[in-house]
Amino acid sequence: MEVVTFNWKFTEFLNKKDHFKGSPYILIILNQPIQYSNDIFHTLWENAYLRICADGGANHLYDEFKGIYIPHYIRGDLDSLRDDVRHFFHSQGTVIQLESGQESTDFMKCIDLISIKEEEEEKSSKYDVLAIGASGGRFDHIMSNIHYLYKLKDERKIYLLSEKNLIFLLDK
Repeated sequence: MEVVTFNWKFTEFLNKKDHFKGSPYILIILNQPIQYSNDIFHTLWENAYLRICADGGANHLYDEFKGIYIPHYIRGDLDSLRDDVRHFFHSQGTVIQLESGQESTDFMKCIDLISIKEEEEEKSSKYDVLAIGASGGRFDHIMSNIHYLYKLKDERKIYLLSEKNLIFLLDK
């Protein structure tokens, strides 16, 4: 069995774009308030290769920044996405994807989208993932997000970022 090793450079996300030397990553905005300074959020946004809102995460992006930042995708069961937000982002070119299955969370539906994009690009390595809003809110959601760190540990690096926490799995 091949052993997968990762080099964790978790502060690299915060470097300005012209100094960013990290691996390409995907930014996922989960359904929690965005509680970062505008400078930090802008840096995270600018450094990301692809930007995805998980369902109601689009509401928070819209409410906080009033259309300054336009995600590439909104994906999930869309039960939390407000109509005004859906119409606005759709008019700006965001691809909105309904995935109605209840066997996975909106976060995992976004991870599935990333895997699809990697296959389309015939990418030999996996994108890192930075999910914001992953450790706020309901305890069952927090535990589910941590579960995905373990479940996907051999596949890709995933970072869960909140206002006060950066969570990632060091397996060995």
